[in-house]
Amino acid sequence: YQRHIFATDGGRGGESRSFGKDGEDRIIEVPCGTVVYDGETGEFLCEVKEHKQETILLKGGRGGLGNWHFRTATNQAPRYAQPGEPCEERTIILQLKMLADVGLVGFPNAGKSTLLSVVSDQYRKIRNTFKFRLSNLQNDDNGDKFDTSYVPASLSLINQRILNRLKEVLKDRKKGYDEYNFTNVTTALTNFCVNDLSSFFLDFSKDTLYCDKKDSKERIDTQYVLFVIVKSLAIAYSPILAFTREEVYQTLSFDGKKESVILEDYPSFDGIDENLSKKYALLLSLRSKVNTLIEPLRKENQIHSSSEAKVLYAPESEEEKKLIEELGKEELSRIFIISGFETATKSSVISHPGTRCDRCWNYFDDISVDEEGNHLCHRCEKIVHPEGK
Repeated sequence: YQRHIFATDGGRGGESRSFGKDGEDRIIEVPCGTVVYDGETGEFLCEVKEHKQETILLKGGRGGLGNWHFRTATNQAPRYAQPGEPCEERTIILQLKMLADVGLVGFPNAGKSTLLSVVSDQYRKIRNTFKFRLSNLQNDDNGDKFDTSYVPASLSLINQRILNRLKEVLKDRKKGYDEYNFTNVTTALTNFCVNDLSSFFLDFSKDTLYCDKKDSKERIDTQYVLFVIVKSLAIAYSPILAFTREEVYQTLSFDGKKESVILEDYPSFDGIDENLSKKYALLLSLRSKVNTLIEPLRKENQIHSSSEAKVLYAPESEEEKKLIEELGKEELSRIFIISGFETATKSSVISHPGTRCDRCWNYFDDISVDEEGNHLCHRCEKIVHPEGK
C-alpha cells in the first residue's frame, strides 16, 4: 500500500542542444467500479467503467526552452527563453463501489473480509467524529451542557463557511436519496465527516474548545456550529445508520425534539451562498499550500509539529490577498494550526523564535511566567489567573 506515488523525473538537456529525456508516465491500475474524488474538496473526478479505460489525473512538468530554440536567421542570439513548468500535485481518494448486490455470504475467498473491513473502517470514522462533537457539547463533568436554545447574533467567517458547506452536502444528499443513489449519499456524507470536519474544522477548533474561557463567545459559537452539524447529520444519516443515529439523536436535548429521529423533517439547505462556497474552496487551497511549505521542515526535524512554524506567504492572486485581509493573520494562524502567519514577497517557513505557552502549546514572542513557573500567553494567563495573580 503506497500513500505517496511519484512519477519519475525527466532528464537534463543533452549535448548539441538536444532535449532531455521525458519522464515515464506513472499508471495506477485499479479495478472497474473505482470512483475517484479530490482528497481536499471531495469533488468527483472520474469513474472507471470499462476495461483499459485511461484518465489523466495529473500532468507532469514541462521542460524549459533555451534561447537557442528561438533563434532565427535575423536574430542569432535572442535574449529570451521559456522557463519550465512544475508538475502537479494532488491528493485523491479511490473508492471501490459495492462488488455485488448478492451472494458474498457463504462463499470463501470472495472478498468478504476486505469488504467488511472497509465498511467497518468507514463506520468507525463516522462514529468517532460524532463522539468528538457530542463530547464537546458538554462543558464539564457536572452536567453543564451547551444551551441548545442559543442563537448567535453573528458568526465568524470560518463558522459561516462550514455551515454553508453543510448545506451544500445536505442538498446533494437529498438529491441522492430522491434518486435512490445511496452510494453517493454515503460517500459524500463520509467525505464531509472526514475531510471537512475531522481533518479541518474540528482539528483547529480544538484550540477554541479546549483553551478558550468556558463562556467566551468564540467557544459558544463553535459549540453552536457543532450542535447544528450533529443534529443535521443525525437526521441525514438516519436511513443508513438507523441505530447509531437514533442513539446520537436521543443524546441531544433541544426544544421541539421528536420522539425519534425518523420523525424529523430533512434538514433545510436553503440560503446556500455561492460566494462563501468559492471562498471556502480558496481557503482549502491556501491551507494545502501552507502545509506543503511546512512539510519539508518537518521531514528534516527542524520542527516537530505545525504549531512550531511561522509561515511567510506570498499571495499568488488577488483573491488570496483579499481572503487573507478578510480573515486576518491571527485567524489564519489558528485555522492552519501554526504560531504565526505573515505576508511576504517570497513564501518560506521558519521555526518560530518565541516561547511555547505551557497551556495552549502555541508559540509567542511575548510570554508571561507566573509564580509557579508556568509560561502563559496573554489569553491563557487571563483564564488561569483571572484576578491577575
